[in-house]
Amino acid sequence: MPKKATKSKAKPKTANRPKRTLKAGQVVEMSGTYQSETSKTRMTLVKGDAAPPTPLKNERWNKVVEMAKPSQLAANNPT
Repeated sequence: MPKKATKSKAKPKTANRPKRTLKAGQVVEMSGTYQSETSKTRMTLVKGDAAPPTPLKNERWNKVVEMAKPSQLAANNPT
């Protein structure tokens, strides 16, 4: 008798990664500069805030530039 296929309980590899593409209204997981797909509008989004509406209907925000962490800024600019 053949064995039944069972679903794996392991999470997919992308489960803990921050998303690089956002829909309007989704919570931003990584601060940085995002660009809309079609209209090419750029905007800086902050971690924890909701993504703003896109200029055109059914667009997404794509991650373009990552923001520097405060610890990196302090290491590069000693006072």
